[in-house]
Amino acid sequence: MATNQVQPGMSVVGAEQRSIGYVVAGVNESQRTFTIEQPYGPGNQIVVPFDAIQAVGPSEVVLTVPIDQVRNQGWQETRRGS
Repeated sequence: MATNQVQPGMSVVGAEQRSIGYVVAGVNESQRTFTIEQPYGPGNQIVVPFDAIQAVGPSEVVLTVPIDQVRNQGWQETRRGS
């Protein structure tokens, strides 16, 4: 998967197709990560490795983990605006 397939504004869903959030400007090609923001969560942004991508469609990224396991992956979390 080419890193340029993941674009800011794309929705992000878990393996079970439930919405997690959306990609924000933060695709880091050298570290092979992208940042998602959770609009309905606690206001955190989560840095997700490209290895966690199951599929990329025209407007969404599907992760390999379900939504309830995203926070248990040890991925870097930051507060919005920090």
